[in-house]
Amino acid sequence: MDISAPERDYLERYPDVEAAVRQGAFASGFEHYAHHGSKEGRSYVSFRDSGNVLDEILGIDGNIPLTPKGEKIISRIIEGYLVPGSELKMLDTLRLLGLADALKTIGLPSRHDENIRLLSVGCGAGKHEAVLAGRFPGWKVVATDLSIPAIGAETTDNLEFRRADILEWPENQDFDFVYSIECLEHIKEYPLAFRHIAGKIRQGGWLYLSVPFANPAEQANEQLQKDEWENNRHYVPGFSNADLNGLCRANGLTPFKTSAIFSPEPRISLNRMVNALKWDYFSILPHLVAILALDFQWDRVPANRNEAVGIRMLAQKC
Repeated sequence: MDISAPERDYLERYPDVEAAVRQGAFASGFEHYAHHGSKEGRSYVSFRDSGNVLDEILGIDGNIPLTPKGEKIISRIIEGYLVPGSELKMLDTLRLLGLADALKTIGLPSRHDENIRLLSVGCGAGKHEAVLAGRFPGWKVVATDLSIPAIGAETTDNLEFRRADILEWPENQDFDFVYSIECLEHIKEYPLAFRHIAGKIRQGGWLYLSVPFANPAEQANEQLQKDEWENNRHYVPGFSNADLNGLCRANGLTPFKTSAIFSPEPRISLNRMVNALKWDYFSILPHLVAILALDFQWDRVPANRNEAVGIRMLAQKC
């Protein structure tokens, strides 16, 4: 990545900002963007910058065909994730990176020219799904939730949003890759939901699941139960590694990889540093992503919530 490209491009694209920087009103184009440009609908990062980082996480060489619409969607979403400003954005970034890392682990991006079918259960705002559909125009991505997200009208043709309740969708399907990120804990009848999720995976296909973590003692903690319900509407405070293994084996899935996610460090210190930056944030984007990626190394399973508040798993239907 050309580390000066985002700043240079922003000033070239907006001559009024370049003049303001030259006159000393702003230290850089990025300072203008952080305080004014983002609110005015201006764009600081291009796919060349954000997309290269995403491609690296996905383990692809960048030669995969990409439509102009897909390029625009990815740039806008990743820019929204990564512009410093809140802890929530850092968590959103980790969710996307964890999903991309799971795809890379099973080698799915190398099959970009195949008719791969993906299903998202509990897609929320639909941003992960929009990024994947935009980056892999040959794939079919189906995103389900109890309501259709607003982003639905701004996505590529290979992304379909469906209003669906996983508890009321028992029919088996044949998706190559099914994923659910922080959804299962919101469902009281989560064993049934998991059974229906598992039924959507073809033989040889994969499940990626990311949920809150809690060991058995923490799950029994009444105060934690109360806090998780009142703050997040979680029916259970979290799942242990043994819980996820049991759900997988009871539903014809073989656990493959597990890791912690959402550890206190390096995320908290990194977030403080990012929010303190005064100049071109995107010039160090690859380094920030590399540090964030330390949070979800496979086979690092948490023992308690002091080590991590999330756990993710890859499993295969064999």
